Amino acid sequence: MRLFVAVELPDALKEAVEALQAPLRRFGAAVSWTRPAGLHGTLKFLGEVAPERRAAIEAALAPVAAHAPFELRLRRLGVFPGWSGPRVIWLGLKPAEPHCAALYHTVEDALAPVGFPRESRPFHPHLTLGRVRERRGLDALAAHLHAEADGVDLGAFTVREAVLFQSQLRPAGAVYTALCRFPLQGEAR
Repeated sequence: MRLFVAVELPDALKEAVEALQAPLRRFGAAVSWTRPAGLHGTLKFLGEVAPERRAAIEAALAPVAAHAPFELRLRRLGVFPGWSGPRVIWLGLKPAEPHCAALYHTVEDALAPVGFPRESRPFHPHLTLGRVRERRGLDALAAHLHAEADGVDLGAFTVREAVLFQSQLRPAGAVYTALCRFPLQGEAR
């Protein structure tokens, strides 16, 4: 099983992201665009996991319930690793501090003892809009993204749960199935 832990977007914001992607697709760059139905904010990618480990993973994630629901805003376009050679096009989830980052660290801390090493890169909450397949046609798109980056604000949503997903890779794209939901039940501070 290929697993990851993430936060989901409401359908209205998935539609807003699809509207944002439409003009970007017209640049004709060699980008594999994420289907809006599959958009999520990844907290932790677990990779291939034996099915018999699922129960231990779910039990380990119980501490996420101590977090209170919080708001995230879909704001600002960006790329990884940088504008001169983008490989991933993303939409930021803001503000990351303190709530989203705290949830991320809880997931990291919970899963380390059951065999999932902590991520070495800094946490940067985002939605992956597309992955660059090759440089063909990329310069004009990258210039547009860079010029528009700070002007993008698609609205906010309330994160009420973390979700353990299974990802099944298919020729038409990945299919994500929610395996277990972890409601955020803590008190707001």
